[in-house]
Amino acid sequence: MPLGPKPDNPPPFYFGWVMLGVASMATVATSPGQTFIVGLFNEPIRQSTGLSATNISLAYLLATAAAALPLTAVGKASDRFGTRRTIGVVATGLALTCFLMPLAASFWTVLIGFFLLRFLGQGSLSVLSGHTVALWFDRRLGTVEAVRSASMSAAIVLLPLPVAALIGQYGWRFTYPMLGVLVLVLTLPAVLLFFRNGPHEVGQRLDGGPAAPTERDTHGPHGPGRTRPDKTSPGKTSRGDDAPALTLLEAIGTRAFWTIVGVGVCNGLIGTAMIFHMQGFIEASGFAPADAKTIAAAALAPWGIVSALGVPVFGVLVDRIGPRWLLVGSPLLLLACLGIFGVGLTTGARWAFPAAMAVFGASQALAVAAGRPTIARWFGRAHHGAIQGFSSTLGVIGTACGPLMLAAAVDYAGGFGVGLIGFAILSLPLVPTALTLAPPRRRARPDRDGAT
Repeated sequence: MPLGPKPDNPPPFYFGWVMLGVASMATVATSPGQTFIVGLFNEPIRQSTGLSATNISLAYLLATAAAALPLTAVGKASDRFGTRRTIGVVATGLALTCFLMPLAASFWTVLIGFFLLRFLGQGSLSVLSGHTVALWFDRRLGTVEAVRSASMSAAIVLLPLPVAALIGQYGWRFTYPMLGVLVLVLTLPAVLLFFRNGPHEVGQRLDGGPAAPTERDTHGPHGPGRTRPDKTSPGKTSRGDDAPALTLLEAIGTRAFWTIVGVGVCNGLIGTAMIFHMQGFIEASGFAPADAKTIAAAALAPWGIVSALGVPVFGVLVDRIGPRWLLVGSPLLLLACLGIFGVGLTTGARWAFPAAMAVFGASQALAVAAGRPTIARWFGRAHHGAIQGFSSTLGVIGTACGPLMLAAAVDYAGGFGVGLIGFAILSLPLVPTALTLAPPRRRARPDRDGAT
């Protein structure tokens, strides 16, 4: 039983702010499965296992694609069993994976390790941390989600250098278990002691305030972490409950879902491709391998900094002006990013690569700040875990396909320039699509008492 307030003794402040801190720590704990950390281990793993660079890349791509498939099931498990139990199991599994990674010695064991890191870290723990804040906030969800996402940006800026230093000093087989310790420290104490599945468990309502008596019944048909509809207005529910409570199948049948998810998937696909092939891209623009490696490492910092600063700002804006204009800006900035990359490729301008990544950071910040809160607001919270899990499945598949698509452009279609043009063609239709974004139309469904 976690410590802290109970339904019959609610805290004097809104407990959602505590849960924001817990979700932010869980977001940072996804780092061992994120590309910006896994990439630091690729070369040391290759050298110690004798695998080729192609085999390492293939293992990573296959693992990432496979890791996307179970994410919808993770979201459904959270809806059914509660986020506290699910996030505890996932975090423990991620830590154990880090402890076992030093045993990887062949293509198949590296593939399995990469799969577990991507599935449990970059996939499941990311889904669950975002799901957590959506269960606690509505009016400020954009701002709160921005703060949570900014913790990931901070990790991008702060973690790579010390992790790289540990690898250089003690080796990768020592460093991965240390990351497992970090995961446990960031997640398990908070989950075991303070985590709550929703405001009803501390006698409060979404966004704060005392819970209605019906909302304190956590054993009813609405299950753990859900609130009961307010039937005072026919066909409507009060702000902060499960309205509109679309199922996963209903959500994916709407144009709004595919517009929101499409912007996020496109960002992940293009960004991962650029990061994964950054050094090769810079070498193709005329730099020597040693210089290209230095420039590539330096180009990541502007991405993290702009993303960290942009997500909170855009999160406040989405709460005030809605998601449409922010989502339109994301593909426009993606197109600008690709153009700047093209300048670097054709002229060899050193400044172009960090500048392009800074613009990408702004595009990603717009997609993140507008996308996640809007999914919760427009599709409800009763099936939010499943809906967010499926959208994350699509996003992870995109991150797996992006590097492969760019590699194919280099090997079979004439080089990185063709890849940039292809990515621009992929991004362009998102501009008019996002410009016409509107909430999904919902059909009124009768409740058990016959009201509609």
